[in-house]
Amino acid sequence: MSRSELKKISNNFFEIYGSIDFYSAPKLWFELQKRLDANENFIVSLKNVDIVNSAAIGLILELKSQAGIRGIEVNFIEVPKKLDRLARLSNVSNLIS
Repeated sequence: MSRSELKKISNNFFEIYGSIDFYSAPKLWFELQKRLDANENFIVSLKNVDIVNSAAIGLILELKSQAGIRGIEVNFIEVPKKLDRLARLSNVSNLIS
């Protein structure tokens, strides 16, 4: 089982540590959705993400979609090369960067 963690760095800045995969994505979604419920714009750093699969793309796209519906802006920074390649292969890199 993979491990991941969402850490609050400041009021609207968070970092994800560990993996974003089929096992960790539901937990991360639950934690990130709380941020959406707080109705604030925020930034998520992915620099400490070491394992990704297509679940990471799904998580990011769903979060961006739900945020857009609520008028909230979510930005992802420091996207790991592996996730960037996966996004380009999925033709969604413009939504993640």
